Amino acid sequence: MGKINTYKILYIGVFSESSTNTPQAQELCNLGHSVSLFEYRQRDINELKCVIDNYDILLIAKGGGIDYNIIKEFKKNNINTKIVYWFCDPLITFKTSPEFLNKCEVSDIICVDKLSVYNYLKNLNLNVHYICEGYVPYNVPPQEQIFDATFIGNIYNDERRNITNIPKIKCFNNKYNEEHSIVVKQSKININICTGQDASDRVYKILSSGGFLLTDKWVGMEKMGFQNNIHFITYKNINEIETLINYYLENEAERIEIAERGSTHIKNLNITVSDWAKNIIKTL
Repeated sequence: MGKINTYKILYIGVFSESSTNTPQAQELCNLGHSVSLFEYRQRDINELKCVIDNYDILLIAKGGGIDYNIIKEFKKNNINTKIVYWFCDPLITFKTSPEFLNKCEVSDIICVDKLSVYNYLKNLNLNVHYICEGYVPYNVPPQEQIFDATFIGNIYNDERRNITNIPKIKCFNNKYNEEHSIVVKQSKININICTGQDASDRVYKILSSGGFLLTDKWVGMEKMGFQNNIHFITYKNINEIETLINYYLENEAERIEIAERGSTHIKNLNITVSDWAKNIIKTL
């Protein structure tokens, strides 16, 4: 068996309890890599100018607000360091500012979670890889289903505000990690609303927790082998949600069968955060 390469990584991201960067960094450590965290919202990003040939990899998670010229200067001072740019947000966010494309252009490797972003950058002939952000497989025991339907996430636009008017939906915006999985298991129906045409990791977290998912369609759904009416149910517009909720509350056996197939499929895809870490390293 060949020797497994391990790397010294400087990870620039957000490492709060709710951030996906936190378990990502842990999984990189679990693979044997040495990971230093740089919380760029709390530190002076200009500190990067003082780093010289200390790391094999500079991994940047989105880095909103970071001047790409600082990355260019880092690259000039660290010619042996690979710069990997990780962008997990939807295409609509990527296009809000040229800063994200600027960071892609000064990076050696770009990794994205959304197929729409991948296709956009591939058309620009950039070195981009499609890697699923995945989920953390929390071992949460079965829960009593005390909610008819829930939505877990921020209510930041009219579409999402409209679901608050549906009586059977309870909304949460502060559930993370195990607490997120607990609410999913307590819910008969779990709602997802995509941003643009892109799904967040909410989809993976719901399915991996065994939840019945009611969602709109997203780009890349079929590429992952997902099928409507098999692994979850898709709605065409917000107005359809209440009708579908009522139907699947009345048809419990059908709801449970769909949820079980969705849970089995997601676990067969090998897209946990551990898989994310392995796939990031494979791009080198």
